[in-house]
Amino acid sequence: MPGVTVYKVGGAGCGACILKIQNVIKPLAGVDDAKFDLKHNTLTVTGQHNQNDVVAAMESGKFTVSLLRTM
Repeated sequence: MPGVTVYKVGGAGCGACILKIQNVIKPLAGVDDAKFDLKHNTLTVTGQHNQNDVVAAMESGKFTVSLLRTM
């Protein structure tokens, strides 16, 4: 069963940011899907991914990120 992890993201404020986030997160191993909510500045990642990989990828894209919850 895929896991769902929600991250709080800083530094994203437009549609281009959403595309950039998806481009850095979706190729990661174990990521089945990634959706960014611009209204709440949250990234929801589905799949058996490594949370440290997500954080590193987001930081490489010049975003700040912190873990909110895992479901």
